[in-house]
Amino acid sequence: MSAPRGALAGLRGRAAGVAGGPAVLAALVAWNVGNYVFFLAAGRMLGPEDFGMAAALLAVTVIASVPGNALQYGIARSVAATSGPGGGVSAAVYRRAWRGSLRLAAASGAVAAAGVLVAGAVVGAPVGPLLLTVAIILPMGPLFLSLGQLQGERRYTGYAATFALWGVPRPALLVPLAALGLGVSAALGATALALLAAAGTGALLTAPRLR
Repeated sequence: MSAPRGALAGLRGRAAGVAGGPAVLAALVAWNVGNYVFFLAAGRMLGPEDFGMAAALLAVTVIASVPGNALQYGIARSVAATSGPGGGVSAAVYRRAWRGSLRLAAASGAVAAAGVLVAGAVVGAPVGPLLLTVAIILPMGPLFLSLGQLQGERRYTGYAATFALWGVPRPALLVPLAALGLGVSAALGATALALLAAAGTGALLTAPRLR
């Protein structure tokens, strides 16, 4: 009986994946549109120098997200490897990993902030934009862990909502910040706030695993 049950679980998993496809596709489209509008608005509202610096620092955050993507994929595969939701990576393991990522973010953030302050004092590096860049990178660990858990559990609506929040709010957040004359910090601050919203949503959706 175990083989038929396993086959049935696999069919159910594939059916759930197909059913969740439209939600994930819609989130991907919304994420791309949000980012496109964000950069279009930033190009118009920021001067060439500010826009160039913002683009360069945001490129650093994209590079920093690469290990997070691998982490998300690994956790999703582990969770989806068994028939039960949350299997493979138990709630206890996910909880320890998520809390560990917070501790790592706090420690690495403190070190990075100290380095930025020293660089600002010694070579005149732009302290504010660099600190905001660090603020964008720090929540990525918890965010990707939550995305992997949601994906592995085939909770595609929650996954889609969390993923979309990473990009969709950025233009709306940029406009008031840029209107305040924050320049580079407007683009970076809008990105940091959007990413925090996504990470917070992922944490709420996986809260039962974090208790």
